[in-house]
Amino acid sequence: LDSILSARKISAKIITPEAGVLTALYEGKGQASRQIQNLYGKNSKYYVGNLKHVQQIIAGHSYFTDAGDSTILNVRNSLRDTAAAYKIPFWQSEYSMLGSGYKEGAKGKISGMDCALFLSKIIYHDLVIANASAWQLWNAWEPGNADFDTRYYLLALKTNAENTEGDFAITKNLWALGSYSRFIRPGMQRIITARNDSLTDLQVAQNVMLSAFADQKKVVAVAVNYTKSSQNIDLKITGINKAKTITQYLTTEQAEDNMRPIKLNSVKKIRLQPRSIVTIVIEKQ
Repeated sequence: LDSILSARKISAKIITPEAGVLTALYEGKGQASRQIQNLYGKNSKYYVGNLKHVQQIIAGHSYFTDAGDSTILNVRNSLRDTAAAYKIPFWQSEYSMLGSGYKEGAKGKISGMDCALFLSKIIYHDLVIANASAWQLWNAWEPGNADFDTRYYLLALKTNAENTEGDFAITKNLWALGSYSRFIRPGMQRIITARNDSLTDLQVAQNVMLSAFADQKKVVAVAVNYTKSSQNIDLKITGINKAKTITQYLTTEQAEDNMRPIKLNSVKKIRLQPRSIVTIVIEKQ
């Protein structure tokens, strides 16, 4: 394929691999295993890093690596370390809550907000722990209920039997994804964050998950409060003496809280409501 693209003077790029599960990127014994080592190890007979049209990116799906916080962390730590060793960026290229991990041991139906919080948890861990530089969801819409078990979609379709007409409802997943994608734009860089509560990464997965991104004009912080109680955070951002504007976008289980904008005067003592997703946008002066 690479030689044909060159011969026909086509500028298209090839992204390989795109693993169906993240673990296949760095471990295993089958023919589709250890894809980073096999495709980007310079001594491998399958090495593709020298091909003109191959984009220097690995991609993989986050399906079935979300059953329990330890699994979420261990897989993404291993992926990050392997990708770093081969100096190859990682894209998370497909995810929905296919397995039962999103239930986190609960029985029965899972509320739309709980699904949205779990989606936010996976996005956080893929971006912060696995160091993904792109993140993509599998499905935008399909028939379903917007209030519970919103595993696969952002919009729940309500159609007639023939699927020729109907309506739709917006799920909390849309606002969870939008809390990241609406504000974290191409060209931004993730900022390394530090916290003073001494929580381990495993503890953070059930507490407040904070990530931050910046460009020349703004800083964007996304805080996912996974707890059932209010939490206060103080943001200390180096390099910003004075902010032009500070806006918080709040998503909770309440019907009106869908990235609801709230103007702030300071980044001190920002209150995070229980089981909420908050994006804080700081416009630089």
